[in-house]
Amino acid sequence: MRIIAWILAALLLIPSAESSSYSATYDLGTLSATVWVACDAGCELTLPNDAEIVNSTTPYVLEHSGRHLRLVSSSTTSFYYSTSLPIEKSDGYFFVIDLSLIPQDSKFITVILPSGTILRHPIGSENPSILPEGSSITTDGQRVSIHWEPGGLAGSTALLVRYMIPSANVPWMVMAVLAIAAGTILIALRHRRNLTANLYEDEKKIVQALARGELWQKQLQLKLGISKVKLSRKLRSLEQKGIVQRTPYGNTNRVRLKL
Repeated sequence: MRIIAWILAALLLIPSAESSSYSATYDLGTLSATVWVACDAGCELTLPNDAEIVNSTTPYVLEHSGRHLRLVSSSTTSFYYSTSLPIEKSDGYFFVIDLSLIPQDSKFITVILPSGTILRHPIGSENPSILPEGSSITTDGQRVSIHWEPGGLAGSTALLVRYMIPSANVPWMVMAVLAIAAGTILIALRHRRNLTANLYEDEKKIVQALARGELWQKQLQLKLGISKVKLSRKLRSLEQKGIVQRTPYGNTNRVRLKL
């Protein structure tokens, strides 16, 4: 009986693949991020190909795999690295990571935005700045931290944060942009009314949703409440008509009006 008890105790100490966990904190700078990572024994991770590992608590093997680096560690490990690939500057800033490259079932992710950052769109607006919605958002008065727990990431293939870093001249910049844009918007609205005249109803809804700015395809699907297959078909039709443009990004697309 004592031998059986030892065997059972040993089995309990063996980590289960089903309960493997991964936690990462992305500390964002202006155009690069420092990433702290911790994962269970037998950790296999796909890192950006520009990743520079600064420190690790355990030995690891780093392999080149196409556009990515593959890190393999036989024991529980923690390390941090720097990268610029998840951040893109376009109409503010985009932070995007491909969740399909993280095989662990339990993912705990935190994104700390740069000091003085504001979200591109307010929380609760029709055009969300955070996808999927964070489990919690905190601030120390200077920096905003967004936290996701496993339940909040279930079913998501990508994580997106849109934000802006305002300068001291933001009020004047806004005034100037509004003044310049006023006439442009009126012209664009007239043009888009003619643009949608001969479109099907769902196609019109897509154009109207994109009139406020580009969206991720998943955002568009949630916003319009139509199936993934139907949305892909409608977007393909609008692309052939030269009305929208899709830009691949990982396992999803960014969609914008082409005209």
